[in-house]
Amino acid sequence: MYPALGSLTRHCTKKYEMPDGVVIEKDTRVYVPCYAIHRDPEYYPDPDKFDPERFSEEGKASRPNYTYMPFGEGPRLCIGKNLVTILTSSSFCSTLLRSKCKVFACFFSFLKMCI
Repeated sequence: MYPALGSLTRHCTKKYEMPDGVVIEKDTRVYVPCYAIHRDPEYYPDPDKFDPERFSEEGKASRPNYTYMPFGEGPRLCIGKNLVTILTSSSFCSTLLRSKCKVFACFFSFLKMCI
């Protein structure tokens, strides 16, 4: 759970009042501490422990949106996200082709959905 950048910087283009009453004035720089959010025990108990269940559908539903942002969020989402997805898929396929395991047809239809 190490984001590529420790924090995201955004520029506020208009005055905005947050739900808790805090007002962010126009032209204010806002820093989003991604690393700190990813390590917050309120959202991720025992953040140093490897726990893939955190990213299951139930795990995602149990915490608020935008508590996991490895590539940022919104209109300025990192362009590397698509590249990483493609490289991971191609590496996985390359590994399967070199191994002596049997690949079922459903896997190929899954790959077509991803690409």
